Amino acid sequence: LGIPMLKKYNELFGSGMRLVSNIPFILKTGIITLISWTLEMFSVYFAFRSVGSSIPIFTSIAILSIAIIVGIISLVPNGVGSTEAAVFYLAGFFHENAGLLFTGLILVRILTYGLIFTLAFVFHGYGYIAKGLSR
Repeated sequence: LGIPMLKKYNELFGSGMRLVSNIPFILKTGIITLISWTLEMFSVYFAFRSVGSSIPIFTSIAILSIAIIVGIISLVPNGVGSTEAAVFYLAGFFHENAGLLFTGLILVRILTYGLIFTLAFVFHGYGYIAKGLSR
């Protein structure tokens, strides 16, 4: 029981090490991640501004960066709840209106995840209809 499992983990570790040692892959992934985080920071900043907050952009970036790290550390799927709680707490720390920032973050969550789930639902349903599996 133990030896086959060790072989499996050794294979997985080896494939992970090959992936990490692939410098072009790491660079491409890093650039895509940087672009993604930058766009997310700006979208959250504009959401904060749209609900009436006068938060400076660097404060917005600091709050969201710390909140995302809190969400990752909490091990909650996608940081749902813990990220919002961190934004609520950090808003007070940075002397910002917590209600406005919380509303802005919820707005971003609804727009991003709402759009993703809606598209997934539509295309998943379309796949069933196209294959003739609908009833």
